[in-house]
Amino acid sequence: MVESIMNRMLCHTFVAVLVLCFSTVCLAVNKPIIQGFEQAERFNGSSSDTFYIQAGSFLQKALAIKYQKYLQSKTSYPVVVSQKGKWATVIVGPIGSGADVRKTAEACRQPPRLYQQASVREHSSPEHFGHSATLPTNPKPRFTEQKKLLHTPKNITTEGMAGSYSKQRPSSVKTTPSSPMASQVKPPFFNIRAYKPIVTLTIGPDFISQGQAQTLTLLPPFEMRYTANAANEVVLDGGIFLGVERVVSERLAAQLGVVGYAGSNARSQGHVWQFAEPEFDNLTYLYYVQHSRLMLAGKLLSSFTNYQAIHPYFSWELGAALNRATGYREVSFTPGVAPMDPFANHSKYSFAYGVGFGVDYNLSQHIRLGTGYQFADLGAASLGMTSAESTAETLSLSHGYTNQLRFQLTFIA
Repeated sequence: MVESIMNRMLCHTFVAVLVLCFSTVCLAVNKPIIQGFEQAERFNGSSSDTFYIQAGSFLQKALAIKYQKYLQSKTSYPVVVSQKGKWATVIVGPIGSGADVRKTAEACRQPPRLYQQASVREHSSPEHFGHSATLPTNPKPRFTEQKKLLHTPKNITTEGMAGSYSKQRPSSVKTTPSSPMASQVKPPFFNIRAYKPIVTLTIGPDFISQGQAQTLTLLPPFEMRYTANAANEVVLDGGIFLGVERVVSERLAAQLGVVGYAGSNARSQGHVWQFAEPEFDNLTYLYYVQHSRLMLAGKLLSSFTNYQAIHPYFSWELGAALNRATGYREVSFTPGVAPMDPFANHSKYSFAYGVGFGVDYNLSQHIRLGTGYQFADLGAASLGMTSAESTAETLSLSHGYTNQLRFQLTFIA
């Protein structure tokens, strides 16, 4: 008897639950529905009505159920999942007044990082959410200088790094093997003829480290995690230097001028963690950054006593970079998860610098061949925004550090 009574009670309870769920879903369809928590926070409806908030729609019902559990932990009002065709819609309600609608929306819009199992993107309708991304988640001379014969009775000819000039040896100077005048006579510092125009062509591979993991909030309060590929990207970089060179001492010369660089596209890629959770790693992303720079550059060159055609050098450069980020796209590798395109092409000016060292070699009095290494910061880059996001956040690179191998050909007037 007791067992029969218990069975009847369980049966009646089960039927009551089914009726309650059915009636709640029906009310959610027929009663006023507010699209999204953002609209609900601004809602100003009559206190005599009952209202429902459509919190989100999902292609995967399991994700809708996870979101339902998350919202239910934030509010005392019922949270149900309604299946319509391929969409599983999460609805909060019924809610008895406009004031309670606003309070519920404020409570449910708290940052989802407090919820460790799943979080979702808020949206205004199933169509908008699906379009955004079903579950968007994240001659050998030294400086071309020939050695002079000592005690030359007429002229002393000094050939500097950038050419040569002749000057009558002062009669008051007695040239001996230990005298500096035996190897070089320098012109006055501001003598315009001491500055020789030069042109240097540069080319070589750049090994760019431009990956940077980021967590963005495109549609508050839900976050997306964008991981970064740790591998260096190899691009081809070329430039042209226009400047002057002057002999400073018998073993030192200096160059100063302007250099412009342009490089091929460097890829930035990684994975997108929807809702900033690693279990929602459903997408990969890729975009390109092209670096170009205009720099003030200088170089100090020296020479070896016994190998005067070889010139070790130290170089530096400071200036502005123009970095253009283009072609953002996502690729889904999980069935049922659609990619989105939340970012647009964008160009950004940034400060850039570089330092390096290497060796130049005199092929002739007017041509040098060189090679070297340079470390450079190519500056910052970022993508633009689109209508798919409601914030000003976007993928960006704060620095483009690169290790550069340089091959140089210098022409001296």
